[in-house]
Amino acid sequence: MGFFEHTPFDDKIHIYYCRQAVHVRADRALLEHLRRGVTGTRKGHMLPALEMARYIKKKYADHFHEELRISDHSLALELMIHMTAYMGGRFLDHDLAYLHISAQNPVRRFVRYVADHVEVIDCGEKAVDTNRFVFDIAAAVRPLVYPAEALSLWVIPTRF
Repeated sequence: MGFFEHTPFDDKIHIYYCRQAVHVRADRALLEHLRRGVTGTRKGHMLPALEMARYIKKKYADHFHEELRISDHSLALELMIHMTAYMGGRFLDHDLAYLHISAQNPVRRFVRYVADHVEVIDCGEKAVDTNRFVFDIAAAVRPLVYPAEALSLWVIPTRF
């Protein structure tokens, strides 16, 4: 049996926990948490996405008495990438509407499809999540591409 909670980071961040997966709603509250800066903080400060990933995994373990088998960085990257796709899709759809592009236009329909598809971030273990390998690979090569601090500098559009 799963359970739903509001996080201590922001009571508007919604997370649903179930066996082998968690589901996080992409919305303004999550955006604000992930964009929280680390400028001026001491070394060792957990970055927002990584902090949330660790919190989610701890809460999952406390409730289900077993570990969620997703690495911290894989989960953090999945949150950031999905949130970026969601916000980018919403903004692009808004901009296309502003330019009087019809809602039936194939490009606009595709943009809406992507934004709608990532509105709920489904983070599951390999056994239940068909795209887990993408985030696991991204987490594995992350040290070669950029340091952990780059997660806090990820560009997420700010308009909502």
